[in-house]
Amino acid sequence: MSQEPVSLPHGDIGVAFDNDQIIQRQYDVRAGGKPRVSILTSVCYALLGNGLLQTKGNLSPRVWMKYDKVKAGDDTLKNELADKIIGSKVIAESFAVVKKEMKKLSQIALEEVVSQHCKDGDNVSDDIDKKVTEIESMMHSKKCPACDAVMKKTARKCPNAECRADFKEATNKLTGR
Repeated sequence: MSQEPVSLPHGDIGVAFDNDQIIQRQYDVRAGGKPRVSILTSVCYALLGNGLLQTKGNLSPRVWMKYDKVKAGDDTLKNELADKIIGSKVIAESFAVVKKEMKKLSQIALEEVVSQHCKDGDNVSDDIDKKVTEIESMMHSKKCPACDAVMKKTARKCPNAECRADFKEATNKLTGR
């Protein structure tokens, strides 16, 4: 952390900053238990040229920022900008590489999602559907800690004839109370 403010140089400068937030992970919830949080801000100043960038007309937003073409989704804006930028061929090739890699990445992600699907007759489901169904069924019922039999949420004893465990005693036994 800088103790003294940095004096800015004369001319055109570029400023960049980055915030890193570090939050402590807590596994238990209790009153007054707040996790520690740390925010670290990095600032970078760069001197750009000799201070004449603001006097160059081709860098003015009115030259390159054309909102009407952006709203219309016009590709001519992209072509105009590519013509004005030095090394537009390199940029076009970079866009092609990025587009190709994004297609590969999305294809891999889609294949993973499709591989998780299960077809049961006319119904198609995945792991999320099974978890949601399980959670919804457990909203009105509970499992016996001794034999995993499903019972009503208000039941005190297991409905399984072989088990008949008292729910409160079985829970205390498993938790070691």
